[in-house]
Amino acid sequence: MALFGVAWSCVVAALLSVVGDVLQFAAFSMHYKKSHMISGNRESFLDLDPDVIAEEWEIRRDMRPLETAAGLLNAVSWVVLCIPLLKVAWRMSHEQTNLMGLHVSIAVLALSATNMEFLSHVMFIGAMTAMEWLSTDFNLDQWLYDSSNRNPDDIGWRSLEVTYIALRGTHLWVDAIEHLFLAFILILIFFAIQRQDSKTILSMPFGTYSLVLSFICFVDFCFEVLRFVSWRTFARAAFGISILGRLILWPIWLIWLGRQLNRRPLARVPTVEMSYGGQQAAGNQSMETNPFVTDEVDDEDKTGFVVDVDNSAKKKALESEKVLL
Repeated sequence: MALFGVAWSCVVAALLSVVGDVLQFAAFSMHYKKSHMISGNRESFLDLDPDVIAEEWEIRRDMRPLETAAGLLNAVSWVVLCIPLLKVAWRMSHEQTNLMGLHVSIAVLALSATNMEFLSHVMFIGAMTAMEWLSTDFNLDQWLYDSSNRNPDDIGWRSLEVTYIALRGTHLWVDAIEHLFLAFILILIFFAIQRQDSKTILSMPFGTYSLVLSFICFVDFCFEVLRFVSWRTFARAAFGISILGRLILWPIWLIWLGRQLNRRPLARVPTVEMSYGGQQAAGNQSMETNPFVTDEVDDEDKTGFVVDVDNSAKKKALESEKVLL
């Protein structure tokens, strides 16, 4: 099944990925403008000021629909993306039987990344939904009751924020590993295409493009990790490289892959080299099945081909009629 000459799985994966990334970038922009961690109140945020934490959760509640939709779309896009990646490994393994390890590695990385991304997004959405409920309906102000001190201790807000930071860090690492896995998959596809004898499945220009995109994915992975070193600097760098890779280069790669997967592979005609013995065996078999074929061989032609009795008899009959006339 194809859409506009492109494999449907690649089209759906590209659409889901682009829409999910646009929503994710919109949520990031909203958080970037309002977050105290990036603005001038960063020190108060690092001190776990309860008032700053409460304001942060108001910002997160506003961007929660965008983050939830983006997470679900990206999770489903990876599930759909796994289909063409497995198809690439399967079809190329039929042509290159001596490189099974390379194709198995592509399939294993695709399945591992899909499983990891899907579970990560779903679990993060569930955890954020529960934490948002905690920030609105539960008592986070007064945990230590003291008859002499009626002031709120705000331990609940601090505990909630610490839990969120740990959970967010885990999710960021999973997203970073996603780009690393994708870089490895693209590099393996490049080497698989390079080893092809007859570029009938994927073209060499597509392999070169995959290699370039793998470098972009690796740079994106580095920027995602370096955000833990300097959030302000590398968050902007990761945002810029993600726009280039996810919204421009990655959809082009998917559509290009879909067009090539939708193309019918060239049929390979088996060639049989017959020796003199094989030709003679074929001739003997035809003599057994054809009553008009004899095993007499012309003295001048010792190639092993048989002579048709019916044609030679007609020639002799015509010659005898001419003599009688």
